[in-house]
Amino acid sequence: MSFLFITLNFIPNSSLLTPHFSLCTSMAVTVLVPTTLQNLTNNQATLESSGSTIAELLDSLEQSFPGIKSRLCDEEGKLRRFVNFYVDSEDIRYLDGINTALKDGDEVSIVPAVAGG
Repeated sequence: MSFLFITLNFIPNSSLLTPHFSLCTSMAVTVLVPTTLQNLTNNQATLESSGSTIAELLDSLEQSFPGIKSRLCDEEGKLRRFVNFYVDSEDIRYLDGINTALKDGDEVSIVPAVAGG
């Protein structure tokens, strides 16, 4: 997703306006939220968010849904061991972990680990 911003600058002692163009790009990423975290996302199972890496995505989610990052990351900012992340069905532990790159249209699944016997 890209946005074009145009600002007009007025030149003093003149009647001229000079346009200034800037392009802002934002990665649109779909995030699938497990039921156990939906109380933090206003009961939404699917979110649209942004970020060029998992780390940036987590920061974006934290801005929109305060408290979610602490459930997914420890005090040092590392992903918790009992939560798995998948980008388009690929486990990020076998990619670049929290630094895994995201592109426009990616789907990130947050999956809590299940143990038992």
